[in-house]
Amino acid sequence: MPPDAANPTAITADLDLDGLDDDVRTYFAPGEGRWRIRVEWAGGGTTDQVIDDSIGAAPARPIGPYDVDGDGTPELFAIVGSGAATLLVGLYDVAECELTRVTLDGEEASFPVGATVQHVSGLSCGPVGDLDRLFADRVADDTFEGGVEPFTLSGSELTAGFGDGATFTREEAGSLAVLDCGDLRM
Repeated sequence: MPPDAANPTAITADLDLDGLDDDVRTYFAPGEGRWRIRVEWAGGGTTDQVIDDSIGAAPARPIGPYDVDGDGTPELFAIVGSGAATLLVGLYDVAECELTRVTLDGEEASFPVGATVQHVSGLSCGPVGDLDRLFADRVADDTFEGGVEPFTLSGSELTAGFGDGATFTREEAGSLAVLDCGDLRM
């Protein structure tokens, strides 16, 4: 780690499927005013990159791996920022000991996960290649309207699909404010 790295967080996970746990870290780089994500591969070598949508006050941290697209290698989920009542979750493709930020419409993809009195959002991994954004907005005292917006992951690019809508009670809407991808929890 760089000597001036601040606020490091770390997890271990076998990202390259070599049977050895790799170290996944986030840290704040004071000279850049940005958070960085770094993988120290158990077999040797590192990959380290800026989290472009991070800001100094909002800590970034790795969440863990999950094979979203079913290609046999996991993608890496990380908190890349935060809002008043949400955490922003980014996704990284792992291939040949490199991390590539997953994009949507040419921009780095990030998804809010959290809830306010008026809005709820979450993220769920569905069938192979499917990542769903869950959302609901309050329309009356105990009534929320929202639904599921599906995305298909191919390589490091997400493609939006056609979602569906639903009506939720306050309790049902509150249950959407999660990251639900295998054993991953925030």
